[in-house]
Formats: sequence, structure tokens, C-alpha cells
Amino acid sequence: MENVFDLLGKEMNEQTFAGWQKIAHGFHPLLEEYSFSDKEELDSFIKDFSEHRDVSINNIIDYIFALIFGIFSCKIDLNEALSTTNWLFDEIEKIKMNIKEDLENKKFAWLHILNAKIQILYGTIYAYMGEYINSSYYFIKGLKSESITLNRHYCEFIQYVLSKLDDWVEETAEYKGCGFSKDNPMGSCGGTILISQYANEIISNMEGDNGEIIVAKVGRFGLYGHLVRLGSCGSVKMENGNDNIIDLYETYVIDSDYNLKKVKIYFNGYFERSKKSIRLADGFHLKTVNNIDTSFKIIK
Repeated sequence: MENVFDLLGKEMNEQTFAGWQKIAHGFHPLLEEYSFSDKEELDSFIKDFSEHRDVSINNIIDYIFALIFGIFSCKIDLNEALSTTNWLFDEIEKIKMNIKEDLENKKFAWLHILNAKIQILYGTIYAYMGEYINSSYYFIKGLKSESITLNRHYCEFIQYVLSKLDDWVEETAEYKGCGFSKDNPMGSCGGTILISQYANEIISNMEGDNGEIIVAKVGRFGLYGHLVRLGSCGSVKMENGNDNIIDLYETYVIDSDYNLKKVKIYFNGYFERSKKSIRLADGFHLKTVNNIDTSFKIIK
């Protein structure tokens, strides 16, 4: 078994991340207690679980980690890890149906955190299956829940998986309307002050009306995914007829059928000093939990 010194400085990939997980598995080991201390305890859980006895959700999650990485001498079985995660997801959905959504409801908040963990588990399983598009879809969903803390190695592994998309993306998504032409950009509704960071914040917090995920997330360890400024172009601003410089951004979208495409978005980054009205790209909205400045006013 590898130790910390074997792994330090190694390039992140499936083998390196598996090594870190075997040393201290979980989403954020410093904040978590582990269900099993040895194979005997794991085997006891598996027996209870297979016989439909009551087991804790934390035990189930640790069991899924064991199936992915072979922890506690568990045989690696990605198909069993996936089916167990599917079962856990269905059980959580049943619980959610009976709970009124209330941000002050501790149980609902706990379910929100648990759902984020399930998304990250899906992403991890699909990564080890070599299904990088599926993996990226779930990793981004988990990260954008704003409900989970991941350790540095997990963050590096997610970055590694997302970088694989550059080799897989082939098609360009065809959207029309606001945000998809230089004369009808999304972003600011008017102003003279360039605030370029708003583009990253706003675009990465959008999601498609039909379930598309924008593969970009501004996080503590930098930008996850793909969001680059390709350049700028002149445009006639429709509201006042003045010439404007409009920035062109490229990002990726993954739909609910795991189709990966590029999308180009035209963004007006010139804002007024106090009034911050913005338009979003047609076919997109802000995700429910977002990091957008509350002073922004969304104009349809």
C-alpha cells in the first residue's frame, strides 16, 4: 500500500487519487469519521445491508467508497458501487417528497448536503469507468450545489477529469436569441464601467432551462471546467444606439443525455456604478443556489 511520501508530487490521475483515498478516504477526511476500522466491520455491514436491516447512510457512503477504491480489502466493483448509489439516490428522493422545502429546516438542509455527496459519488464512479462526460456532469452538479466541502486531492481529481473534456468535445451548440450574437448580448443592460469578473460569475451560475449544465464553476481552488474569453468585437447596443465592445466567451454544456458541446456567449461587461441590471442568455436561468451579487436585477 502506498504512503503519503509515495504520492507527494505525483501527477493527478486515477491511480494517484486512488492512492490518496486508500490513505484517508472520503470527501473531506479531516471533517469526517469513518464507519469501518477494518474488513471485519465492513463485512458485518455488508451482511446487514444485504439482509435489508437498518444501516446508517454514512455506512452506505463508506461502503460505496470501498467498492470504488478497494478500501478495507473490499473487492473493487464499480457496477455494484453504481447500483448502490442509484438505490441511495432513490431513497433520498422518497424522503424529500415528504419534507416541505424550508431553508430553516435542518433535515431538508441535511438532505441537500447528502444530495451533493451523491452527485460527487456518481462523478467518481463514472470517472473510474472511463465515462468522463457523465463524470463531469455529476461533478459539476455536486460542486454547484454549494453544499459540499472537498479536500484538495478531490478538487485536483475533479480538475483532472474536467480537463479530459477538451479531447472529447466536437460539436458546437446552436442557440439563438439574447447572448448568442454580438448585437444581442447577455450581461449588462447599460453602463460605462468595465467589470470583467462579472462574466465568470454570471455565466458559471447559469443552467439550461432543459437541464443543461454549464461546465464552469468558480471555486476556492480556481476555475473548474472551461470558460475562456476568446476576444471582443464591436457592436451596436440596442438600447441607446451607442457603439459597444462586446466580449466573446466560450464554455461547454452537457445536457441531461450527456451530450457535450461547446457554446459561445456574447457578454456586455460595461455596467453602471450602482444600478446593475443584467440579461441572461435565452434558454438559461440562474441556478437556485448561486453566488450572484444580490444587487443584480434580472431583466427578462
